[in-house]
Amino acid sequence: MDNCSQITSGDLNQLQAYRRAFSAEAKKLQRDPPLLSNHEIVHCFLEPLTESFRTRILDNLDLVRMIKSVPDKVRRPEDRFTLDEIMETAIAIARSLHTSYSSIDEVSLEIEPNKNARSLMRAEGRWFDGDFY
Repeated sequence: MDNCSQITSGDLNQLQAYRRAFSAEAKKLQRDPPLLSNHEIVHCFLEPLTESFRTRILDNLDLVRMIKSVPDKVRRPEDRFTLDEIMETAIAIARSLHTSYSSIDEVSLEIEPNKNARSLMRAEGRWFDGDFY
């Protein structure tokens, strides 16, 4: 996990690999008796993420909790969110960005034939100063 540093919300593949590796280690550390508290393990997971990505994850979870207006389970004050909530939200954010980028690529592919049509019209002399004639 040393090679995982400054993971951004756009690094879906790196985030998924980091999550798999981290989950395996976290399970070992949280067996009875746990060597790390939930707060400590969440902090460890968030540490290699960029500041903006960490903020986005926590803001997203705060917003979801506020919208649902569901009373929290009895938790210690420092345990705002579970490790699973943090990891699931991080992956969801990264996937939503990955999907957005994919749809932008599809749109640019749809626009490309129009550019080719303009070039053809120019070559045939049917295009003048941006107007057809």
